[in-house]
Amino acid sequence: MNSSDDRYAIRSVDILAAVAGKNGALTVDGIVAETGLPKSTVFRILATLTARRLLDAAGR
Repeated sequence: MNSSDDRYAIRSVDILAAVAGKNGALTVDGIVAETGLPKSTVFRILATLTARRLLDAAGR
């Protein structure tokens, strides 16, 4: 695992923690506000987490 992988893993955990802290109901803008991550990063990580079924997108 390189430093880029480490950073991606940490950001993913940050997103999961933010969502878990809100009982799973949080918008993308809410996640950006909670984590301080760029919106593009949040979208990319959310796509991975939902593809892996670690999160479920509302409205699906």
